[in-house]
Amino acid sequence: MGTALGYVLGDPAMVRFGYEPVGVPSMSGYAVGLRIVDAHLAATGLTVAESTVLPGLAIAANTGIALSATDPSR
Repeated sequence: MGTALGYVLGDPAMVRFGYEPVGVPSMSGYAVGLRIVDAHLAATGLTVAESTVLPGLAIAANTGIALSATDPSR
């Protein structure tokens, strides 16, 4: 899992599992995920159950998240 762990669980978990901290507070990835899901639901009117079958990129696109640094639509 490497540094991805740090962006979900935060620096305390990184240190605990022997990785270098990345500057992220504890458990912050869950808060970010909740905001993404809330934005997706508000933008689409879909339910959580309906959204579970969608690809992650579709959910990200519905929230206005830039999918790449060169994405001209964002």
